[in-house]
Amino acid sequence: MFEYYKKINLDKIYFIDLGGNIGCHSLFFLNYINFEKIIYVEPNNKCYELFKKSLSIQNSSKIKNVVPINKAIAENSGTSSLKFFKNNSGSGSIVNYFGKKDKSATMHQMESQFNHIEIQNITIPELLNGATDKNNIIIKMDIQGYEPKILSLLTDFISKYNITHCFFEVNQKDENVMFEAIKKFEKDYVLKDLNNNIIKSENLSRYFKKVVLLEKK
Repeated sequence: MFEYYKKINLDKIYFIDLGGNIGCHSLFFLNYINFEKIIYVEPNNKCYELFKKSLSIQNSSKIKNVVPINKAIAENSGTSSLKFFKNNSGSGSIVNYFGKKDKSATMHQMESQFNHIEIQNITIPELLNGATDKNNIIIKMDIQGYEPKILSLLTDFISKYNITHCFFEVNQKDENVMFEAIKKFEKDYVLKDLNNNIIKSENLSRYFKKVVLLEKK
């Protein structure tokens, strides 16, 4: 993904890092990409605090343009129950799986292995509120099974905002929701893999658990 980021030759970039974890993607943009604003969104407190520490030691005058948000991207405002493995310092999910059918079964069979915390939500309109039609919006999402829903929600904003790229992981759950969302993008976007090969939407299942992107034509 970092190699693909480096090929993007745009200005006034508004980078939205959904499921930022410890912030590798946000820090890469901070140090190597010409951006106007970075919005890092991560619900896991430990990851969020690690990112804040990493951000504090960066030697860049543009740190002031990075906005860390300790919330969960969600359909509605309010709160969500964040579920994550007790022995895992990183990934968590606000849905009952992590994008994989077998993990869905695991979460139901081994409930005691997960921590649950209530986390404040943030919505797509709130994240895009500061962007203008002059911004080139790049979205990266690694949100552990919630990608189909957020892709579906984004289709309501592609005519209002200049979303140039959307990177996401293909899920094994809610395949139909993801497929229908991608169909709505097809008029103005092309679906690609990270080697710049065009993907036909009907072949999406071949890319399970791989990162692909929607790129504006």
